[in-house]
Parts: sequence; structure tokens; C-alpha cells
Amino acid sequence: MMQPTHHEYHEYHAPSTHNGAAILSLVCAILWPLTLAAILYVNSVANTSGPGSTALPAPEPLSTLLQCGFTILPIGGIIAGGVGLYRAIRQPLLRKSLWLALTGLLLSFLWLVGIFLLSSAGAALVYWIQHL
Repeated sequence: MMQPTHHEYHEYHAPSTHNGAAILSLVCAILWPLTLAAILYVNSVANTSGPGSTALPAPEPLSTLLQCGFTILPIGGIIAGGVGLYRAIRQPLLRKSLWLALTGLLLSFLWLVGIFLLSSAGAALVYWIQHL
């Protein structure tokens, strides 16, 4: 049986010139503050309780989705930023996305520190440091 002399089965595709991991990292870094603002807005609208208030609580799926995004987006941004940075360093065609990956990675680290400070673990750490 003769082998085909041309690429009958496999077509050549040029290497990609965009770094999807770096883009995902930056998207996660941008979505996190929006998620925080949405949580604050939903809580302020849902918790306008007072005498005679008819405010309804936030729907449970919306609240769960916002809380998951608030927690998972920085972690996903860090992982995607690390992968994007690695790809930008290793592949010459992706060198232009180095700053994109680095920005997404650093902002995701900043948001992760923000989660820590906004949670009770951050307050406990500050209390512990003050009483050393």
C-alpha cells in the first residue's frame, strides 16, 4: 500500500499568535471587582429591611453564583496567568502577550489578598499581629 505523498489527512495549521491563558487571566482579574460590586449591590437592594419594608431577599442561585465567582476568579486568574506567562516566555510568537499575562497574574494575586483581607481570616491575622 502506498503512502500518500501530500497531506491528504492532516492539514498544516500555523501556530497560534494569541495567548488564550493570558487573556483568561486578565478577564478573571477584570471580572473579580465586578463580582464584588454585584455582591454589594445585590445585598444592598435585598437588605433594605426596615419597618414596613417589602424587599425580597436575593435569589439563592444568584447569590451562590456571585460567591463562587468571588472566590474562584482570583485562583483561576493566577493559574491561567502562570500558564500564559510560561507560554509567553517559551514561545517566540507569544512574546507580545508577556505583559498581558503578567498583568493578569499580578492583579489576580492582588484580588486574592483582597479576599483574605475581606474575610474573617484577615481580621484574625491583624489581631494576632497586634498582640505579638
